[in-house]
Amino acid sequence: MTALMKNGSAHNSESAEAQRVILEIKSLKKYFSTGKKVKGNNQVVKAINDLSFKLYEGETFAIVGESGCGKSTTGRALLRLIEPTEGQILYKGVDLCTLKAKEMKVLRKEMQMIFQDPYSSLNPRKRVGEMIEEPLDIHRIGSKSERTYRAFELLERVGLHPEQYYRFPHEFSGGQRQRIGIARALAAQPKIIVCDEPVSALDVSIQSQIINLLEELQEQQLLTYVFISHDLGVVRHISDRIAVMYMGRMVEEAPTEQLYETPLHPYTRELLSAIPSLRGEKKEFVRSGETPSPLDLPKGCAYQSRCPFVTKRCREEVPHRIQVSDNHFVECFLYEEA
Repeated sequence: MTALMKNGSAHNSESAEAQRVILEIKSLKKYFSTGKKVKGNNQVVKAINDLSFKLYEGETFAIVGESGCGKSTTGRALLRLIEPTEGQILYKGVDLCTLKAKEMKVLRKEMQMIFQDPYSSLNPRKRVGEMIEEPLDIHRIGSKSERTYRAFELLERVGLHPEQYYRFPHEFSGGQRQRIGIARALAAQPKIIVCDEPVSALDVSIQSQIINLLEELQEQQLLTYVFISHDLGVVRHISDRIAVMYMGRMVEEAPTEQLYETPLHPYTRELLSAIPSLRGEKKEFVRSGETPSPLDLPKGCAYQSRCPFVTKRCREEVPHRIQVSDNHFVECFLYEEA
């Protein structure tokens, strides 16, 4: 594991930090129009609402939150699978949002994605080997024989047999299909892989195998992961830092163990209190109301209707990002003086 991993060590030197940053997100926004007008204005869903964070080389950066918080949209926006409304995505200092299609294609081989549903992400009419070779084909990497050899090699690397090269997706189990998806993502030797709920559709016993595989591949190839999940148990095992999203905003960001030991934002505390305990321990957290509609977010803090600590200021102003300690950030007025 790399330096920023499970121990949560801080970057004390700005120059050292700059060398390690592989991706930097600045004020990223993605709004979806509903096509309807309310009081003369177009109604929009703010799926991503002003996100800023840094991704360090070789780490696993997890994004967690309940369904609809914008985490999967964030993952797709990072790779420009959907176009951001506003903001910057700086990959090694280059703003991806300013690149044309041909320029973006050159960099795509360095940024790949593993999708949530391993079956729907695979073409049922193509053999497994063809799909693994496809990224190599698109980017014109190697000869035909070299691509085929690479596909055989990748099948073995993810725990499958080379002879399965000729089979179709329906001949595999869910866990095996996800292994195929991982092999395809690795084909062009990327630097960053966005893992969008890669184990949520799998049985618990298979989940651990896939997580272990991802960790092994990361160590072997110095990969950087953006790991999107709603399973806080899985996230604690694999991640180095965690960002908590709520209604399109990143309400807290911290090294993994620090977040679990000293959660600051009320929403983070609510999420952690929902984790089942084998010892029968209960972590009490009583929320005060219901989740607002993403089409009609309240003025001020979006979490105000559920927060037991809500104040008048929370109903009038949107909290800004506050650095509470090394690598620990939170959007909450409770910690403004800290």
